[in-house]
Amino acid sequence: MRLYLDLETYSEVPISAGTHVYARSAEIILLAYAWEDEPAQAVPHPTPAQLRALVDAAGKVVIHNSAFDRAVLRHNGVGVPIERTIDTMALALGHGLPGSLDALCGLLKVPVDQAKDKDGRKLIHLFCK
Repeated sequence: MRLYLDLETYSEVPISAGTHVYARSAEIILLAYAWEDEPAQAVPHPTPAQLRALVDAAGKVVIHNSAFDRAVLRHNGVGVPIERTIDTMALALGHGLPGSLDALCGLLKVPVDQAKDKDGRKLIHLFCK
């Protein structure tokens, strides 16, 4: 069973310091996930036990830019084996498509209600920086 996963994080360390430096002090403020074609769910401030239970129950874990989310999870005590990871950003780049989720949704003409929320970026910058 596939688990689609996305994390929203906060750290006083700027992301420009590097993924692993950022991830060491990152707090997971929101977990968004979905199983297969089920509706997405959001969990504010998930515990490592909640995160581990989801990852352990999944056959494959689908993440856009998995290097970031996997680093944050690892620093929160939850490993996601690379062989069970499907990285949609890597797949897009491998096909000569943009890596940015926003640009990718636009290029693929994903309906607005299913695409990355453009206002979401503003909210992330407001609450996470």
